[in-house]
Amino acid sequence: MSPSLRNLIKTGKISGSCLRRKDHCHQKISDRDYETIRGDKDYNYEVDLWTLARCSFCDLCQKAYPEQVKDYRQKLMNCLELAKELEASADSDYESGYESGYGSGSAHTKTEPQKRKERRSCHPNELEKLAKQIKTLKRQTDGFKKEISDLKQELEDERKQRQELKHKHAQMIELGEANYAAMIAQAEAKFAELMQKIAGLESQNLWIQEMMQNQHMSDQHDMAKMIGTIKELNAGLAQCYGEQYKIWLTPTSRHVVTTLEPM
Repeated sequence: MSPSLRNLIKTGKISGSCLRRKDHCHQKISDRDYETIRGDKDYNYEVDLWTLARCSFCDLCQKAYPEQVKDYRQKLMNCLELAKELEASADSDYESGYESGYGSGSAHTKTEPQKRKERRSCHPNELEKLAKQIKTLKRQTDGFKKEISDLKQELEDERKQRQELKHKHAQMIELGEANYAAMIAQAEAKFAELMQKIAGLESQNLWIQEMMQNQHMSDQHDMAKMIGTIKELNAGLAQCYGEQYKIWLTPTSRHVVTTLEPM
């Protein structure tokens, strides 16, 4: 890393105050300019860092353009990280080349400006490769975001369907309970009606039994009368001749005989 860039980072001038001049205002640099600088194959990344550092924002700019401030500072940090990685990669390649014996004499004796020039010459290719990797990762990230969104939507649909099924189940339970209560009430009403009919039939049966019992007693009384009459008739017939036996009959027996004679 060059002494000027190291000094900028160390002293904090990269994130310092705005110079309050139009040519240094953050409005003079845009995304288009930034991409143009990145697309240049022969650019000096230290110069671009210096340009971004000179476009640091004052308090007024931070309040007026918060999103732009955040965006440009993020770009600056990315550029700083990339510069450090490339610096470390270049140093590692240089040391590995030196240790393996390639160009051991001339490479070791190169001056610092020459080494910086060599490192700058390989930076655009590394940046282009990194840009392609970033685009690939962005596409993968977009794909992951879409899959996550689809999964969230599927989960939401599943949750709604579960709620609907739960609601329908509750409605079915309520309907079943209502139908069950109605069936129970109907069964109880029919049972009460049957019990009333049974009570009426039992009362009627009791009355019929009483009538039959009374009729049976009446029949027995009449039969006893008839038996007594027959006995009297037999006794009268044995003692009398012809119709003379009637004089021996009691009034009841005589009435029976008079009634039975036409038959």
